[in-house]
Amino acid sequence: MLVVEVANGRSLVWGAEAVQALRERLGVGGRTVGALPRGPRQNSRLGLPLLLMPEEARLLAEIGAVTLVSAPRPDPRHHSPALASFKRQQEQSFQEQSALAAEARETRRQELLEKIAEGQAAKKQKLEQGSGTGGSQAAEENETSDGQTSGEQEEAAPSSSQPGSSNGVTPLPRSALLVQLATARPRPVKARPLDWRVQSKDWPHAGRPAHELRYSIYRDLWERGFFLSAAGKFGGDFLVYP
Repeated sequence: MLVVEVANGRSLVWGAEAVQALRERLGVGGRTVGALPRGPRQNSRLGLPLLLMPEEARLLAEIGAVTLVSAPRPDPRHHSPALASFKRQQEQSFQEQSALAAEARETRRQELLEKIAEGQAAKKQKLEQGSGTGGSQAAEENETSDGQTSGEQEEAAPSSSQPGSSNGVTPLPRSALLVQLATARPRPVKARPLDWRVQSKDWPHAGRPAHELRYSIYRDLWERGFFLSAAGKFGGDFLVYP
């Protein structure tokens, strides 16, 4: 069964699969009110959570399609453990990224060393082939090429005595850490069910004549197969689509 979190009269659906099921199987649309992870500073396109009208939430609860639960209130006693858990996860992510970066750089270093070795072998073979015609000139070219390749090799394999390095690979600085942004949050294992028949802080609509009238109209149109959405922008209660 789908779960709808209710807080201060606002009914929210957090799961993408749940939103898809509501729209495709039950004909309940709601409206998205959350910022997109990759576009937080705009409001032309919004994402999860999905905000349901009180009439939509009540209808879904009445037909048994969803369970209404009270959204958990922040507990100051849990702030310190949550912060410690976040720091542990961040440190673990940094260690994993450091290991992957070191592995990638070591692979690149080995590739450079292989290219240098191939170049040295090619030069040596060329010198050996031309040693019969110009021995002294070939020897001078050999010394010059050895000096060049040794310099390239030193560049490809930096000294392991460099501070903070391990096996010649400089560690990843913390400033290069990629921070993971969570796009979902875990729901508490035990959520308190909400009774929509009883007026409460989270569900203030129960027993109100205006809500009862709106709900009776909404349910009647929904049972006839119409798709409804909020019409606050147009000064009405519902937009009705065939």
